[in-house]
Amino acid sequence: MLEQKYIKSAFELLVNKKVIKSPKNYSCVQKYLKSLPSGYCHSYPNVVSLKVTANCNLRCKHCFYSGEPDLYSSDNDSKKEDIFKLIDFLADELNIINLTLTGGETFVRKDFLDIVRYAKSKYLPLVIQTNGTLLNEKIALQLNEVLYKKSDIIHISIDGADEKSHDSIRGSGTFNKAVNSIKLLRKYSLPVQINVCLTSISAPTIQNIFTLSQSLGVDKLSISRFHVSNEQHRYLDLSTVDLIYCSHKVFQEMKKYPNISAAVKIVDIFDFLKIAAGRKILDAYLEENKPKILENQCLSCHNHNKIVISAKGDVFLCSMYESDDTTLGNLHEKDFYEIWENRFNTPYFQKRDISTTKCKNCKYIALCGTGCMASAYKKYGDINAAPAECTYYQEYLKEQYE
Repeated sequence: MLEQKYIKSAFELLVNKKVIKSPKNYSCVQKYLKSLPSGYCHSYPNVVSLKVTANCNLRCKHCFYSGEPDLYSSDNDSKKEDIFKLIDFLADELNIINLTLTGGETFVRKDFLDIVRYAKSKYLPLVIQTNGTLLNEKIALQLNEVLYKKSDIIHISIDGADEKSHDSIRGSGTFNKAVNSIKLLRKYSLPVQINVCLTSISAPTIQNIFTLSQSLGVDKLSISRFHVSNEQHRYLDLSTVDLIYCSHKVFQEMKKYPNISAAVKIVDIFDFLKIAAGRKILDAYLEENKPKILENQCLSCHNHNKIVISAKGDVFLCSMYESDDTTLGNLHEKDFYEIWENRFNTPYFQKRDISTTKCKNCKYIALCGTGCMASAYKKYGDINAAPAECTYYQEYLKEQYE
């Protein structure tokens, strides 16, 4: 049985990190959106995640490619020249404000630093994602020469604050390689963020990740819960009790290390709906804050200002669920503007109609905003369905109709 203090602490983190919807935030955003011309939001994406390769030198247990060896193939990776042309377009025509270079493992590409240099020649702010196992002094020197330390950052995955937990997920020797890469990058004062995926293996060490970050001179940290992509990963998932307890521990560490900026996505409202004590806290919050029910129409989580481009050139609106029926098109086959117009035909661009959703009479809708539309679509084939994570709705139906 969870102690009440853990539940309260986890909820405080939820509000602190704005996972719980704030009426003040919504009124501000709604006012801004209403001020924009019809069709403006968003005319074109301004944030892009580009997968430079599908290949990876690791076979991590929690990877959604795990068990699908064909997905690691680099046979269809875009050529360097095509990536350069794409970067020209993103910088010169779309005027994007941020480009994330990801994979696969980015540094598997022998020409990856050429891609980085070219992106920086276009003055694009960069996020580089890597597992940190392939970096060396020569690469660090080249990154130091080209990256702008005020706008660019390198994300390195650390799945567990010690060698045992990290290596059990990512493979023998990977923890020391990642840690040494961080030390190397920090030697040149390059900005680094440590990314942690919280699983049943990494959870026991989670509070030590702050100590590790501090010792490595890293002041940015991202901790995200693991989402099961197929049943063979189920053993890595955490129970609601474990997630809330981990949230409590993380929140305590955040107070100890105020200099570390931590993006934390461990629990959400649906975890609190699963337990009676959690629902009591939500009820008290609703009573105290009286947040307004969202307007009848709402867009997805990011108002369509982001796109994901796969290694072979497929364009998606959502990084969580990439599939044949959610792709907008392929950049090697169609012009970008034609692809972008196709967004109107994809499920993730449609507006959710709260008046018809099965969640419309739920008192918690003001807090969750009906949840993730991609999750609902993947499970039920309907963006207006209750989110797949919501057991409260399922329990409600049981009570009403059984």
